[in-house]
Amino acid sequence: MKNRESLALLVLTILVLLGLPGGAWAAALTSPAGTVVTGTINGADEELVTLDTASFNIPLPAKCAWSFSGEVKQHGEGKPVSIALTSLTITPCAAPSWHVTVVSPGTLTITGTTGTEGTVVWDGATIEATLGTLNCSYKTESTDIGRFTSGTPATIHLEGSLPLDKGPFACEANTPPARPLTGSLRITSPSELLLDKTDTSLTSPTGTVVTPTIKAESEGHVGIDHPLTTIQCQWIIEGTVKGHGGNVVVPLSSLATSGCTDSWHATTVAAGKLEVSVTSGYNGTVTWSEGTVELTRSGTTCRYKSANTHLGTITGGSPATIDIEGKLPFHSGSPLCGEEAYALTGTLKVTSPSSLYVDG
Repeated sequence: MKNRESLALLVLTILVLLGLPGGAWAAALTSPAGTVVTGTINGADEELVTLDTASFNIPLPAKCAWSFSGEVKQHGEGKPVSIALTSLTITPCAAPSWHVTVVSPGTLTITGTTGTEGTVVWDGATIEATLGTLNCSYKTESTDIGRFTSGTPATIHLEGSLPLDKGPFACEANTPPARPLTGSLRITSPSELLLDKTDTSLTSPTGTVVTPTIKAESEGHVGIDHPLTTIQCQWIIEGTVKGHGGNVVVPLSSLATSGCTDSWHATTVAAGKLEVSVTSGYNGTVTWSEGTVELTRSGTTCRYKSANTHLGTITGGSPATIDIEGKLPFHSGSPLCGEEAYALTGTLKVTSPSSLYVDG
């Protein structure tokens, strides 16, 4: 058993993209330690934030109070989780009396670097600063604006520059036209916010990362709690691990269903993909997406489709097992099929590889 890095800090899961630069890692934001959060994050300046504007080589800094709110969003495989800003307020401003308008608040993305710190990138924001008749517009495009530091509270240290988008010559003044942005933003909610590594790998044996073809078959039947009756079928799944880091993604090459009870017939329209995220021990949670199963009997057809559906939990071992305990959403078909998500239960035993573990 290898020593496992603590999964103990903070609030947002940043799934690693295979293209992350060297020295960067996937991370999670949790609050309290160990509890991943995908909710609302609020913040405000610790002191006035300075946008070092300039006019004809004369610095005219816009020192303003900043506050923001944002929702933690999780993107697809290989993409980091980001904070979509729902509001950004920049007011009031100290003398000289700039008036700053937020046209679009944009999105923040945090990528882990060292310890419990990370870099902060700002994208899709437009800010207009007006002083008298002078109007300068700044726009972020994957702009590095500073560092994130975990803590109680967590802090975003502003150490970047905002690129000038448009405005008269007076807005450019000194070069470069990107103007320094300095100050710090304190996370006010949640009161504690930590950043920690959350890379997930499948290993066999423990500590040895593998990208195998995984085969698993049901121990007995997998049951769908259909409105008419519980339909039970034997399942065999197969898929090859696409990549590690963040969540492990396993596109399924096949999902075979057979031996259904009560004369039902099951057909796999699309096998979909599984995503595995580490929890504790050598275990994890399993999510099923883009899978469609069609059930038919005596002219009745019911289709169910997974969409980021919690399938269950995987327990590492020899063999590993997947305990199915999710709900499969109704997609289309006869009125007799119902219109809800119905309980899916059963157990899949991993037959290949003979041992499989979820490592963080």
